[in-house]
Amino acid sequence: MAKKTKDDIRIIRPEPLPTVELLTGRIHNHAYRPHAHEEYAIGVVEAGVQRYREPGGTYPAPAGTLYTLNPGDVHAGEAATEAGYHYRLAYVPENLLHSYLEIEPGAFPSHPHFRQRLTQDPALAREFNRVLASLADPATCRVKAESELVLTLRTLFHRHGELAPKEELPDAGAHAIRRVKEYIKQRAAEPITLSEMAEQAGLSRYHFIRVFKKHTGLAPHAYLTQIRVFQAKAAIESGLPLADAAFASGFADQSHMTRSFKAIFGITPGKVQKTA
Repeated sequence: MAKKTKDDIRIIRPEPLPTVELLTGRIHNHAYRPHAHEEYAIGVVEAGVQRYREPGGTYPAPAGTLYTLNPGDVHAGEAATEAGYHYRLAYVPENLLHSYLEIEPGAFPSHPHFRQRLTQDPALAREFNRVLASLADPATCRVKAESELVLTLRTLFHRHGELAPKEELPDAGAHAIRRVKEYIKQRAAEPITLSEMAEQAGLSRYHFIRVFKKHTGLAPHAYLTQIRVFQAKAAIESGLPLADAAFASGFADQSHMTRSFKAIFGITPGKVQKTA
């Protein structure tokens, strides 16, 4: 039996821009579970083909494809062939992209929004891949690295983005879902129940499950797990031991945290701890 090729996934906090997180991956076996990020996720498929999945369907993402995901966009994926795929990605905080685009906070009743999750622009993909590689290189001049990122992200947005109106949910569940999401973030370390979530929304449990998934793309338990993973990652990066990070973020134990963490990030908490 042929030996499986190991996945290689790395997370980097570039010195020039510690608020930006870079991810490089050579994926053959791992399948990312559906999840979303609070930042923009912008990157490039360097080689191979990913099978990209989102609530609206499943699509091939071949080499040269740009990932242009907005905050909150639910997505998942895995290798489309045995050859796997390689990619680079940057998680860019909303306030940083806004500053690069010279958008003042609260200046518009709208927000920067990429029109497509997968974008085809071969020349720009090559340039952005080069910029990400340069940003990950500690030998790169800090001013040069950020300057190139600013210019490339502005070009990407002007070609493939728009100032979209801030979403106004059309029913009474609008504020309820936002309220529940904040409730989950604040109390993720506690044993939150479905009844408590539904009560916060003012809905029956059945109705709450349907409304929550409609507006977030995730079931309530999946969103809760995702928030716990993000909080565990932040705790680990701050220096908290793994077992303490698991407890502080609401996981039953370290092994439960590890399984959930790897399903979203493709690597174990221990690997993040080593690079923190």
